[in-house]
Amino acid sequence: MINSFLQKIQFSPFIGMTPRPKIDQYHESSTKGMYIIGDLVNAPAIKLAFWQGYQLGKHLLETLEPSSQTDVYDVCVVGAGPAGIGVALALQGSTLRFLILEKERPFFSIEKFPVGKWIYAEPTDMELPKEFWFKDAPKEELIQRWTKIVEEASFPIRFPFNVDSIEKKDTLFQISNQKTTLSSQRVILAIGKRSSPRKLGISGEDSPLVQYHLQDPADHVGKKILVIGGGDSAVEAALALSAVSERVTLCYRGSEIIRPSLKNKERLNRALSENKLSVRLNANPTRIDDRTVYFLEEAEEFDAIFIHIGSEISKTLASKFNIRLEDQTSKKYGLFLLAFALFTYAFYILKSGLKTVSTDTQELLLAKRQLFPFDLGSYFSEIPSLLQVDL
Repeated sequence: MINSFLQKIQFSPFIGMTPRPKIDQYHESSTKGMYIIGDLVNAPAIKLAFWQGYQLGKHLLETLEPSSQTDVYDVCVVGAGPAGIGVALALQGSTLRFLILEKERPFFSIEKFPVGKWIYAEPTDMELPKEFWFKDAPKEELIQRWTKIVEEASFPIRFPFNVDSIEKKDTLFQISNQKTTLSSQRVILAIGKRSSPRKLGISGEDSPLVQYHLQDPADHVGKKILVIGGGDSAVEAALALSAVSERVTLCYRGSEIIRPSLKNKERLNRALSENKLSVRLNANPTRIDDRTVYFLEEAEEFDAIFIHIGSEISKTLASKFNIRLEDQTSKKYGLFLLAFALFTYAFYILKSGLKTVSTDTQELLLAKRQLFPFDLGSYFSEIPSLLQVDL
């Protein structure tokens, strides 16, 4: 079901995605007992974040025994967004003692979405608990309904609680802020990344005209707007702005915009057919100078520039919670790659034969081969077929 959904929205973890935390099939990180779900692991839809949390909660119900210590929680969830509430839906009423810690208030990350933003209950064939209402609706309606559900369920949520550190001591985690320290058998990170937007890394990106989040389209009535990006957030921002702005240009580095959800692609195509906005493809801004955005061969002026190219886990956050990312390889693995490269190079020299090298090189190779009591070529000649590598 999940793979089918990812195919429907043409989501790929290899297109414009940043390295995500290293997790296993149950979302357990490299730190045993710490799980990571939701936005931190690039869940491509809000409903999928709920589903991740709910499934993880059910997994813990099957694998975790309640602690006999009254001052120890069984599960501490950091973040009261969709993923964190999904965990609560599964654990509520069970024998496991859990607590949700939230920096602001429940669903605060969704509150920061643009005014009037529609949130789609995709994938449609993914079922959440019946008591949790989720249908296509503006963010304001969803937050109102979800807040009521959370309050009626009396989920144990402590906010505001800004987690400063998480340390594992023996079998327990110590979750601390400036005032207190909590102990828990398991920790679930269900926080977002909106505070760490990805940047283009070009000159002038620090201009006051550049923004990374659209709050209210009404603030940009009659303006010329550039939106950079090709995902759902970029398309939704461009569509929202096109209703009030003089001109909106959606700029994307690729040759085709394929990453948004099916519904957003339909809305974009409809807006294009009605000339409500324009799209600039195969476009890479090279620098920003005041109101002017420079591309490879031309430049254009805009009143506001929105960069929506995703978010990433900051190094500070990764270090704070001891999160190992998928591209953070160990020293042993690096040494293995180096050794393999050297071996491949040496093997290539041996397999290249003596006919293609000079007389001096032939003598050198022969001298080296005499160091071994066997014929290297006869032993190494079988390796390419074993590795299926054409050397």
